[in-house]
Amino acid sequence: MIESVLFIHQLPADCVNKKLFQSAIHALEAGNIGVALSKSKQLIEADPKDPYGLVLAADCFSFYGKEQEVLLLLQAAVDASEHAPIYSLLHSQQLHRMQLSAQSLDCVCEALRRQPSDSGLLLMQFELLCFLKKDREACSLVESSRGKLINHPDFHSLVIALYRRLGENQKALAEAQDWSNERSSCDALKVLADCWFTSGRHDRYVSAITEAAKCSENDPNLLALSLQAQLDASSKSIPAVLAEIGNFIDCESIDPGLALFCSRILLSHSDFSRGWSLYERRLAISPSGLYAPVETAANPLCSVEGEIVVLVAEQGVGDVIFFARFISQLLAEARQVVCLVDERLSALFRRCFPGLVIATNLQLAQHLAGDEHICLAIGSLPMRYAFTPPLVRESQQRSAFEPHPALKRLWMLSLPEDTLNVGLSLSAGLQAGSYKTLKRSVPVSVVQRALVDSEAVVHDLRHFKDGELGLPNIVSHDHITDDMEQLIALISALDILITSDQTNAFLAGLLGIPTLLIAPPNPHFAFMATGDSTPWFSSLVILRSSEWQGWDDLIPEFDVRFRALLNKVSRV
Repeated sequence: MIESVLFIHQLPADCVNKKLFQSAIHALEAGNIGVALSKSKQLIEADPKDPYGLVLAADCFSFYGKEQEVLLLLQAAVDASEHAPIYSLLHSQQLHRMQLSAQSLDCVCEALRRQPSDSGLLLMQFELLCFLKKDREACSLVESSRGKLINHPDFHSLVIALYRRLGENQKALAEAQDWSNERSSCDALKVLADCWFTSGRHDRYVSAITEAAKCSENDPNLLALSLQAQLDASSKSIPAVLAEIGNFIDCESIDPGLALFCSRILLSHSDFSRGWSLYERRLAISPSGLYAPVETAANPLCSVEGEIVVLVAEQGVGDVIFFARFISQLLAEARQVVCLVDERLSALFRRCFPGLVIATNLQLAQHLAGDEHICLAIGSLPMRYAFTPPLVRESQQRSAFEPHPALKRLWMLSLPEDTLNVGLSLSAGLQAGSYKTLKRSVPVSVVQRALVDSEAVVHDLRHFKDGELGLPNIVSHDHITDDMEQLIALISALDILITSDQTNAFLAGLLGIPTLLIAPPNPHFAFMATGDSTPWFSSLVILRSSEWQGWDDLIPEFDVRFRALLNKVSRV
């Protein structure tokens, strides 16, 4: 980054021979800014058109944060040097620092008209075009001047990002391969992994991200990504990943993000005691969109008898609904519970937990709780109430979620009576093409034949729609997933739900609706790692893909499972 480089260090060293100038640089490098500024003023007083003195003064003013003065001094150096390319480059860098990047590009282009062969200006032009996302111009520059641009320290990362923005994924992949062949660095391998994924080659993504993790053994995030990619690729990776995480899960200094990943793996294999203990490390992760910036109790198992508790619903909507099964137990212990919850769930929680005080912002929750209260995260409740397999199974009976009676009655009246009503929810995530969406979303072709043969009415419950489903008897309920009360009422009125690994599976499980869940090799921990059932939800039957997007192999098994469920529902 240009911010970390002194302007003066970019000038040709062999041209700097004045003792006063040399002593000023030494003072500047030593952090004696006042001394350096005083010497630069002497240089300018001796020769007002000395570009070196002007640049030195600009560096001094930069330390004081006087960006406009820096810009004026560099412009004066450009004029004093009769537009020598190096000074135009420094002037352009300062404009870019001041977030005047369009002006910076104009400055570079003007300088290039005078000195079209200057490599420094050309590199700056390329960087600015990429920064401003003038992608077609940047692409043309790469094609015409690649031999010079390749000297830019960030050439490969810039050009790869450029090609990816343009949708030129094969060109991006070729550049990434060249970069990793030239330098098998962690950064190069990470970018190569991303390019393989964008090209639809998850297998190569796994190998590249694993190599990147090996190149940077001290990066816990990369290690977690590598292990996750291996699990996502194939269920055959389970033994090797379990063996690897066994080497560090008991380490007290384990990184919080890596601990969170490991906890989910342990939970999916019914190791609830160690899994929930590791899951607590998530609270040490820097606050993000999912984590409320509050300090929770140092001991999540502390006594809450007779206490006021602020319960922070610090997870995404689906996980909050999942963990809410433990709220009734907390209410039975504490004197009062104030729940800080997302606005989307506030009405549902008020209805289903009449003893709970609901707040949708932190300040209000803390005000209602008063000065003397205990703060707990909702994701910490299983550590108290579900640390053994029997307690996990018992928690199924504690779900307080019920559909709104009036809404369910209306949905029951609106659904066809002479046929089965099947909910269909195969898209997962919120962003088409993202890793999480591609991992969990199931193509409709897997279920199409069985649904058509059943002649059931199919209700489209997708959270985002990426095209028509192409099924007969399909009923679309636009924006139904935006209203949690309506969604729960509709699901409760269905005969069967067919879903991917997502929130609707939680809802159907909590409501006891017969559900066929089509899961990837490494699903949410609540759906476990193996088997066709989960101790968290008794009404779910799980079909598992053994490979990344190996959905087509499930068609025969789905047909059998679906017919069996149809017969069971029909008999009931």
